[in-house]
Amino acid sequence: MKSIKFLDRNWILLFVSLLLGGIAAWAVGNYLKVKEGEIKQQYARTDIVKVPVVVAVSPLLRGDVITPESVVVREIPSDYVPGDAVHPNDFGQIANKIMLNDVQPGKPILRSYVPKMGQQQFSDILQDGRRAVTININENNSNANMLKPGDFIDLYLSQSQDEKSLHLILERVTVLATGRQSISEKDKIKQSIFGESEDYSTVTLDLSVKDAGRVSLAQEYGNFVALLRNRTDELKVTNRLVKEADVFLHNEREHHVEYIIGGSGGIAEGVNSQNKIKENLSTLKSFANNVNNKF
Repeated sequence: MKSIKFLDRNWILLFVSLLLGGIAAWAVGNYLKVKEGEIKQQYARTDIVKVPVVVAVSPLLRGDVITPESVVVREIPSDYVPGDAVHPNDFGQIANKIMLNDVQPGKPILRSYVPKMGQQQFSDILQDGRRAVTININENNSNANMLKPGDFIDLYLSQSQDEKSLHLILERVTVLATGRQSISEKDKIKQSIFGESEDYSTVTLDLSVKDAGRVSLAQEYGNFVALLRNRTDELKVTNRLVKEADVFLHNEREHHVEYIIGGSGGIAEGVNSQNKIKENLSTLKSFANNVNNKF
């Protein structure tokens, strides 16, 4: 009798479990049907306001560039439009920008998926008709890494073929970036100015199309030297070529001798000792003879 009662209890528990499971399944199914009906009713309503937004027409992966061919306009109920969705009139703000997130087809492209205006792509810094050229530079010819984006420099080319020389390539050139730090990153620039200088081996310059070609070609013939200048200094550089001989000025300059004339004489101006030394000696001899004759 005890075993029969035990079996009856197990069957009862099994029956109750199945009953509760069936009720739960029915409740879930009924809930889903109700929600489906509500959604269908909302889409079927004629008073729903739909907003056109830009969506991906094909998968856009991180690093992809947004082009007109990669997107399409779709109308979505305003209640389901994200706050930072891109509308067709604003497509120009994200065109040719790099994706920071993956987006599946049919999904809206959000502004947060592309670089913000405060963090624009480097190319956005350039004005129309300007080009960015990056040159290699070391600590010695970059003012000990003290060059900062926004500075002005005079760009020289150092050559050492027959005779070492410095040729002025461009003057008062704007520095767009040092290393990976650009002129748009104002906070980082302030920190680097008042803190420790960051190490970098490249400098990016803002140039015209013609000058960009000149600088690119000049890299084949020597090393660049950047001379920092005050941002308010607009004076033209007069000495456009510095030769090795100019370093030792006494080789090029004529020697000067200062001699004192006795009596009421004063200090004479310096004279060229190489070209006029004989003339000076004869003058001194004549002066000495005149003095001897008087005494």
